[in-house]
Amino acid sequence: LPGQVAEAVLRPCLFLILVVLLVLPLRRHLTPEIVAGAHALTYFGALLAAVGYLLARIQRDVWGAPAVITARAWLGAAAGFALTNAAYIIAENMSVIMLAALADPEAVGIYRAVARYAQLVPFALLAAMLPLRPAISAAFAREDLTAQREAAQTAAALAMAIGLPVAIVLIAFGDDLLAVFGSGFGQGRVALTILVLGQVVNVAAGHVGVLMTMTGHQTRVAATVGASAACNTVLNLILIPRFGIEGAAAAT
Repeated sequence: LPGQVAEAVLRPCLFLILVVLLVLPLRRHLTPEIVAGAHALTYFGALLAAVGYLLARIQRDVWGAPAVITARAWLGAAAGFALTNAAYIIAENMSVIMLAALADPEAVGIYRAVARYAQLVPFALLAAMLPLRPAISAAFAREDLTAQREAAQTAAALAMAIGLPVAIVLIAFGDDLLAVFGSGFGQGRVALTILVLGQVVNVAAGHVGVLMTMTGHQTRVAATVGASAACNTVLNLILIPRFGIEGAAAAT
């Protein structure tokens, strides 16, 4: 849990502080480029904090201990993780990019708001997995399949218990929630319902990607997510020109 603080707590707080400091002197002159730069600075600050915490926790005798490194295994795993993360980023942003190319700027803004709301449903996956990840990892290390299965089932049940009520609220009160952004955002009501239903299926499937990467199958995860991104691209090309943001939501 302390390892999550820099990314999940410190970075958002740093970003809010920076935005406040920038908004007051710049007021209406705050540009997307300045905000992107603020994001980059907060990532760097969170990295420094995480590294500092790690160095403070490492025991002194670790520095003098002999290192046994299997470079090929480490590089192979790192490549798998890098490809997986890249594929996830592509998959998450492809609909927005293609909406910008095939539709109008207003559609992009509406879809971004809709997608943000829909992401609240799979947030349950992360929330349920954090406390159970060490248990699953330990069970895998000692080859205890029963304990591994039980921990995975518990995490999936927790995720569904959290995610399903969120999905129901988003579908039932979608108009009111989108109205927070402005009057025109109500056009995203159908797209929100489509994305939320898709995320419910995602949550119901459990922590498949995390379980595979924790058990040495990160290359398969990268290939699967990459194929998903490719399918998303093709479906966007077909559906966005005909159905707009609803087509982008269906493709995703």
